[in-house]
Amino acid sequence: MEQTEIAREQGAPAASILAEQAWEGKVRKVFSWIVSVYLCVVFGAFPLYFHNYYYDILVSKYQFYWLSTVAMLASCLIAAIVFACMDLKRFGGAHVRRFFGAFRPSELKKQPFAYKALAVFWGLALISTVLSDYVYESFWGNEGRFSGFFLITLYVLGTIVSSKYGRMRKWYLDVFLASSVLVCLFGITDYFQMDLLGWKKGVSNEQGNLFVSTLGNINTYTAFVALTMAVACGCFVSERKVGRRIWYYLVSALAFFALITGQSDNAYLSLGMLFAVMPLFLFTTWRGIADYGILAATFMTVIKAVDTVNKVYADQVIGLGGVGNCHWVVLQRRGNDPRWRLITYNGGVAD
Repeated sequence: MEQTEIAREQGAPAASILAEQAWEGKVRKVFSWIVSVYLCVVFGAFPLYFHNYYYDILVSKYQFYWLSTVAMLASCLIAAIVFACMDLKRFGGAHVRRFFGAFRPSELKKQPFAYKALAVFWGLALISTVLSDYVYESFWGNEGRFSGFFLITLYVLGTIVSSKYGRMRKWYLDVFLASSVLVCLFGITDYFQMDLLGWKKGVSNEQGNLFVSTLGNINTYTAFVALTMAVACGCFVSERKVGRRIWYYLVSALAFFALITGQSDNAYLSLGMLFAVMPLFLFTTWRGIADYGILAATFMTVIKAVDTVNKVYADQVIGLGGVGNCHWVVLQRRGNDPRWRLITYNGGVAD
């Protein structure tokens, strides 16, 4: 719009200004559409994608992500070339000059702190790669779960393009949560040793129990569920429409259950950060305090539910480990006794 405003100040014809505005809107729409497709693929399909069950789960996830990101970047590049040619023909390259002018040092200084921090992170990764004794391995990450400079670069480019040219819409989060619900449900059924996906046939229980849902390693699964929990809880406390609040609340409760039965110690940090940070912005209003109380009560209820499950289906569940295998102190009443007692749950069993 900046170029359009300049044209208006210079006394350009109204029809010309309107045509330029329409063209700029078309450009933004195309890039926004590309980013939207990419985010839907990453948020919706990536968590559920697999190729050969758990045998190549890391490789297949890595390939899915980098191919999706490169396809998005290539599509944006092709669109940019096409629009640049159109701009040279219709507007004398004014928009192209403005685009490259944004890379001048004086303009880069105006970028938000988040982009500057991202640039520093990428620069440190570059230096680390160049100075490494194993440059090839550092670049591709083939000796460290593929977390090399190549993947870091895709993270950075994907973040910049998505934030600069995409439009943040709340339904992106709904797509992510809908996909996460399936991931959590598969993980919970794995806890009940149901193996709905049939991925653990011929695998010993000792090894099979270390792989969960469609993500594989229990630590990776727990990290993903923790992200789901944070997004769902954040949407729950910020949403005002009743129907959507119910949806976010149900996903939050499911994420609590999946996190506790996930068998990983990583859940400690996730739960601690969630309930420690939320009061910083929720305790400013009574509604925020009420929402915090609802989530805390739900979490404690889930602990009680897991305790009951482990008693009733003791011979059918894997058994608690990680965050589930710790002491939880809960205030509750037993039977018809009107008195409240502090009950300690050790590994999901009441002491």
